Amino acid sequence: MKKLIFALLILLLISSVLYLSFSFVVSRLAKWEIKGHLSRTTTKEKIPLSIVKMHMSEGIKYIPDKTHNQLTEEDSVYNYYVYEQDSQGKTIKNKCYNIGPDNTRITTEQYLKDYLAYEYNNERKLIKEICYNDKGPDNKWFTADDLESYHSVYEYDNGNKLKVVRYAKDGTVLQYTTFETNPQGLITIDVIYKGKGADSQWFTADDGIEKYHRFYYDAKGFLIRIAEYHSERNGQGPDGVWLTADDVISATKVISYSNEGYLTKIKKCIGPGPDNVWFSDDDPVQYYTVYESVNHRDRKLK
Repeated sequence: MKKLIFALLILLLISSVLYLSFSFVVSRLAKWEIKGHLSRTTTKEKIPLSIVKMHMSEGIKYIPDKTHNQLTEEDSVYNYYVYEQDSQGKTIKNKCYNIGPDNTRITTEQYLKDYLAYEYNNERKLIKEICYNDKGPDNKWFTADDLESYHSVYEYDNGNKLKVVRYAKDGTVLQYTTFETNPQGLITIDVIYKGKGADSQWFTADDGIEKYHRFYYDAKGFLIRIAEYHSERNGQGPDGVWLTADDVISATKVISYSNEGYLTKIKKCIGPGPDNVWFSDDDPVQYYTVYESVNHRDRKLK
C-alpha cells in the first residue's frame, strides 16, 4: 500500500512539473511574438514602408538653388508625386500634384496636376500607360470621363521590352521608343523617335531621332547611371551619325538606393561642370527627385 501511495505521489509531482514547464514555454512564446521575435513577425517588419502604408509611396521633385550642385533644404519643391501600388507591389497610378503655399504637400483635387494609370498583362508586364490631365464633364478626378492627354502602348519580345509607342487621344502617333537589351535582359540603350522622316511614314528607317540614352548598372544589376544624347545639343557628334563613338552627352541621371535596395533619389545633371567630366560632383543639377521606400524594380523613372 505504501508503494502505491509513493508511486501516486511521484506521478503527481511529474505532472505538476510538466504543466508548469508547458505554461512557461507558452508564456515566453507569447512575449516573444509581441516583441517581434517570431519569424512571422520579423517578416512583417521587413515589408517595405510603401506596402505597409496601404501600398502608397511618395516622391518629391526639387529644383536646386543657383549653385546647382550643393543641394540644400532650401531648394524649391517643383512637384509632389503619390504612387499607388496593387497588392503585388505593381504601380497602378502615379498622381502628380502642384505644391501648395509655403512648399506644403497637399493631396486634394484642387492641387492635382495630372496622373498616369498603368495596365498590366497576365504576366504582370506593363502594357499600357494613360495620362489624364483634366477632369471630365462630371468635374471629378479618377472617374471614367477623365480627359486623356496621351497613352503609350508597350511591346515585348521574349519577355524583353521592345518598343513603346505614344499616341494622342485621337490615335495619332506622337513618338516611339525602341530598346536594346543585354543577355541578362537589362536595357542598355533606348532611342526616342519623334518625326516621320522624308517618307512621311512612321516606323521606317528615316524616322527622326530626338534623343537616346545609355544605361549603366552595378554588379547586382541595379541601374545607377543614365547618359542622354539629345539632337538639340549636338548629340550625334561631329560625324553627324547617331550611336557612334563621337556622340556627345547632353545630360545624365544618377540613381541612388537604400541599403535594402529601395530607390531613394534620381538626380539629373545638365553639364559636366568645371572639371569637364560627366558624373562628377561638380556637375550642375537641373532637378532631383527624392523617393520614400520604393522598390527600384517597380518604379518608373521620372
